[in-house]
Amino acid sequence: MKPTIRIMSWNANGLLQRSKELEKHSTIDQVHRIVNIIEEALEKKNVCSGIFLDVAQAFDKVWHEGLNHKLKKMLPYQYVELLESYLSRRYFCIKQEDAYSEPRTINAGVPQGSVIGPLLYLLYTCDLPETEENTTATFATTLLS
Repeated sequence: MKPTIRIMSWNANGLLQRSKELEKHSTIDQVHRIVNIIEEALEKKNVCSGIFLDVAQAFDKVWHEGLNHKLKKMLPYQYVELLESYLSRRYFCIKQEDAYSEPRTINAGVPQGSVIGPLLYLLYTCDLPETEENTTATFATTLLS
């Protein structure tokens, strides 16, 4: 089975939208899209440069306090409260043989494999600087079965 990705983007009104056109495409389709943008720029003799980031364990790196700060600027209060409760009061402990460590608070990351995980990551990273001369393409993926 071909893995698929979900792609979320910001529309002209600054609202998050799900891309219907790209929703069921594979990662290789995204590579082709970027290559086409580069080819068009080079054919027009434009300067073309790129920065590509593959953030390892990206969903684990979402800082809760920073995400909550951004959410308060973007969403209605009720949604912020709901998402805050979704991310808070989560703990982990380590088991070694028959012994367990004391529970520790999880201060970063969004739950793996959740439907809302990619959305929270995009909300966390949506304030990347942009200009009219560049193309910014961001997406977060989860493998769907």
